[in-house]
Amino acid sequence: MSAAQPPRGAAPVGYLYELPFLEAAAVQYFRLWCAGPAHQEEVWNDFASTIGPHEGRQALSSLEELCALIAERRRRPLMRHPVHCKLLGADEAVLANLIGAAADGTEHEALLFAALMVDGQRTLSAVRIAERFAKSLTLMKTQCDGPQVGPLHHEKPLSNRLH
Repeated sequence: MSAAQPPRGAAPVGYLYELPFLEAAAVQYFRLWCAGPAHQEEVWNDFASTIGPHEGRQALSSLEELCALIAERRRRPLMRHPVHCKLLGADEAVLANLIGAAADGTEHEALLFAALMVDGQRTLSAVRIAERFAKSLTLMKTQCDGPQVGPLHHEKPLSNRLH
C-alpha cells in the first residue's frame, strides 16, 4: 500500500447521503461518538432533544455498548472518516449494513456483517445491540419530519449536511 492510499477499511465506497436514514445516522453517530467527549455530549443532546431523556438514554447506551464491543473485540482497528466527511468508508459501510439488517430483522445478514467487525464469539451480541440501536434510530425518525432528524439535527438536517 502506498502512502497515498488509505487503509483498506477507510477506502471510500460511496457517500453518506446515498445511505437510507438509519444507516447514515448510525455512521454519523458512530463518528461523533469516536471523536471524543465534546462530540459525545452532542450525541446525547441530539438523542434527548429528539426522543426524550428516557429513550435518549437507551439510545446512548446502545451506541456506547456497540462502540465498546467493537473497540474491545474487533478483528482489526475499525477505520472511520472524520465527523463532517461526505465519504463513506468500507468499514463504515459494514457498520451501516449491520444496523440496516438489524432493523429489518434479517438476523443472518446482520450476523455476517457483525462477523466482519468483531470476533466470532461476539457476533450475536453485536447484532442484539445493533437491533436496540436501530429501534432507537427508528423512533427518532418517527418523532421528527423524516429527513430533518439526524445527528445534530438542530444545526442542519441530516440530508443537507451529508450532501
